[in-house]
Amino acid sequence: MSNFIDKDTVFLLDSYGLIYREYYAFMTRPLTDSRGQNVSALFGFFRNIHNILKSFNPSYMAAAFDSRIPTFRHEKYAEYKATRAKTPDDLKAQFPWVEDCLRILGIPVVRKDGFEADDVIATIAKACEKSGRKCVILSGDKDLQQLVNDYIHILKPDKVKVWAEMDRQAVLENWGVGPEKLLDLLSLTGDAADNVPGVKGCGEKTAVKLLSEYGTLEGIYEHAGEIKGALGQKVRDSRDDAFFSKELITLQENVPLDFKDDFSDFNISKLNSKALAEEMTKRELPAVAKLFSSKESEESAGAKAVASSKAGAAPEAKPDSTLPDTETDTAPVVKNTGKYKACTEIDELTAFVDSAIKAGTVAFDTETDSLDTQSANLVGFSLAYERGKGIYVPLILTQSLFAPTVSKQKALAELKRLFESGALVVMHNAKFDLKVLFYNGLDVIQLINSNKARIGDTMVAAWVLESDKTGKTPYSLEFLAETKLHLKGTEYDEIVPKGASFADV
Repeated sequence: MSNFIDKDTVFLLDSYGLIYREYYAFMTRPLTDSRGQNVSALFGFFRNIHNILKSFNPSYMAAAFDSRIPTFRHEKYAEYKATRAKTPDDLKAQFPWVEDCLRILGIPVVRKDGFEADDVIATIAKACEKSGRKCVILSGDKDLQQLVNDYIHILKPDKVKVWAEMDRQAVLENWGVGPEKLLDLLSLTGDAADNVPGVKGCGEKTAVKLLSEYGTLEGIYEHAGEIKGALGQKVRDSRDDAFFSKELITLQENVPLDFKDDFSDFNISKLNSKALAEEMTKRELPAVAKLFSSKESEESAGAKAVASSKAGAAPEAKPDSTLPDTETDTAPVVKNTGKYKACTEIDELTAFVDSAIKAGTVAFDTETDSLDTQSANLVGFSLAYERGKGIYVPLILTQSLFAPTVSKQKALAELKRLFESGALVVMHNAKFDLKVLFYNGLDVIQLINSNKARIGDTMVAAWVLESDKTGKTPYSLEFLAETKLHLKGTEYDEIVPKGASFADV
């Protein structure tokens, strides 16, 4: 992260934002404990906390939380955030768990009745700026980007990097305006998620154009009569909504918080990693417990200065051709990257199978339109025999984006050739894939029974090696990839739209 961070930098967590993100990252395959309770957010949140402590070695940190009672914005505007879906009960249950665990670890929790976490963050960040101290905000919330300046930067969750730095230039590139004009831009566009009205029909591009011409929201309305056509009429008609939106979106920088001028209340030099590890063991999250019980986590988080860019660099994804070091579970989790492509020609599939047979070991996975193996259609399958490279063979498409596809009959013939070759075919939960293949016309089970096929199953292997793990999902592919390889895969909902199946992509 450039050379921005130093030993006095204050790190602020947008706690609810990070909790929500982790919960929905595991939405299709949630992590649960032995009682069936969803623990995905708790797991993901503290995995991120460890990542932050390891990567940036902060000396000062605080976790900001929203008020437990309605805020001044709700009192001013009853419809504020009224259109948001109700927080799922199994997510809401994890909020106090996260708070309790933060306190056990020793990271201060900060909230103020009547104010949102954004206001708490803005107040502390601006106090840092006034004292000449740098501040880093960890959040994906766009509203907080209006705070960015020479003293305040944001680390935003990123799909490729774990965290992407947002400085002035990054905000400008992302929005088309600098942070000092972002409040006015958002006042024009509104925010459907928070039910903030804005100017009806004014999108980001239009807002950028208006601000580039007139400077500010006030400047736009000083010249509103000069704006021609339908846009001009919309701007004039929405004057009250625009300024009311600005009032709602403006972050409060003077929340009455009780912390010392030297920010010593936020010093985390004496974290109790051992206590958190014990708590995580009780909560049946052994992977997180292991992270915080490691010698590295036991070291004082603020013991070292973070002056060099290397110490402060946001963790980058590993090169495609390499996997992270698996000798330690303390390595940061990074987004998996690689060269993966659709294979729609039979000749290409044949050549790939030839190479896989020669390699001797190949990973295989099926994609279906149902979890019922007897009725599921084989939508496609994927193959890989070297790191960072693989193919997906679509067999059923609702749209002809990749047409023509390989015929199912020819594809199954190639798979049979692969299974009969003696190559080790590795799956995760092979029982599911083998049943899908059986009901779609390929009896691999018979090949196994006659010693014509060799199968590996990473789920079974994980259980054999660590059969004492608790919970319902300690052997899921996602969980193992993150805890053993430190790789985060592409989420199902990043590929498949809501309400669709894999056949639709």
